[in-house]
Amino acid sequence: MTSKNLIRKLSTIIFLFTILVSCETNNENDHEDFLTLPILEVDSLDLNSDEKMDFAFRIVEITSTEMTYHEQSTIIEIVPLNESYIGCLESNCTSKKLELGFSIIDSSLIWSSNRSYLAFIKWFSNEGWDEHWQGEWIDSSQGYLGVRVTSNNNFHYGWITLSIDDKTGNLTDVEFKLENDPNSMISAGVTP
Repeated sequence: MTSKNLIRKLSTIIFLFTILVSCETNNENDHEDFLTLPILEVDSLDLNSDEKMDFAFRIVEITSTEMTYHEQSTIIEIVPLNESYIGCLESNCTSKKLELGFSIIDSSLIWSSNRSYLAFIKWFSNEGWDEHWQGEWIDSSQGYLGVRVTSNNNFHYGWITLSIDDKTGNLTDVEFKLENDPNSMISAGVTP
């Protein structure tokens, strides 16, 4: 099954996340600011067609009294499932965006099974919601997320590319490729 067919199939079972988050902006204005959370074109991916989801995309609201510069954030994150991993360029996994042609194999990346954010938007108590979503996956140039999926006790390496609109936070244009041969290198963005 090709990635476009899988995306079409998954699109028919999309979970539409539409949650309104309202916060009072200040005592002088008697109105509320609203943030309509983004729509995820794809909510999960089964890269190796084994009928088990390998990655999920989620929208999460984080509120903390420890945040000094803003009071809450809403993030879009990717969550590895069923012995799947995200490839990171640094040990803290803040940098994940790979260039076209990057060699994806065990030794080239640090592998993490932890969820990882793709984009975020902040709420400022005295200003309301920030105007734009932020993060390394916002619109701009094409990039690739290195992934590793476990199948029959072997690793299969692959990549996912996606785009997140900076105004709406909508996640779109999701494509992926997984190497069929176990334990074999794949180049980011290259489809054999």
